[in-house]
Amino acid sequence: MRAIAISLALTMISGPLYAADSNKNPEKSFSYSDYQRIKTTDFYMNPGLYANKPISFSGLVCQKVSDGFACSSTNNRIIVLAPDLAPASEKKLISERCNPKDKLFYSRCKRTILFVSSSIEGQKGENYNQQSLVIRTKIINAATLDEESEN
Repeated sequence: MRAIAISLALTMISGPLYAADSNKNPEKSFSYSDYQRIKTTDFYMNPGLYANKPISFSGLVCQKVSDGFACSSTNNRIIVLAPDLAPASEKKLISERCNPKDKLFYSRCKRTILFVSSSIEGQKGENYNQQSLVIRTKIINAATLDEESEN
């Protein structure tokens, strides 16, 4: 069991784990029912199962960053980055009201997000418990405030 954990840790810090398959159409549109709702912990344990597939996470906290938008699990083990966010109403709300320095940040900025990954990379922390998976996508579709969290 220890060998599996060490192997996973080494895999996670070695750079891109999965990238979009150039043979697939990354611009394909999906209907809401195509998105598989999964727990961030399940994704973290086996990200390859979900590469290039339409998935949904619940309870991620979203904010505007310098090069787009970032949505992360409350423990920061999953971080989804995209240059754009939809719909426009959510984009405006997150841009204007979701500042990590605000004491209402976590309650005000939780969303259910839908996306298709274009790449998944490991990001090394100071120890194994601080490993993060950074998921890059073209656009994040955010739903309204989430009442529940599955992180």
